[in-house]
Amino acid sequence: MTLIGPQDENWDAMFIAAYPNAHAFLAMVSDPEYQRAVIHRQAAVRSSRLIRSTPLATRDGFA
Repeated sequence: MTLIGPQDENWDAMFIAAYPNAHAFLAMVSDPEYQRAVIHRQAAVRSSRLIRSTPLATRDGFA
């Protein structure tokens, strides 16, 4: 159920990946071996989103 966002977007799955920094992500996607493999991910999904975020400092309890 979408609480905030387009009501017509339904997602089957999602994941969160953490990288040490933006350079590490760019190095990964620039790697020739990754580029050969990514065609399979692209063929497997109709649509995807990539959202860059930064973790919040947490206190005791919920964020």
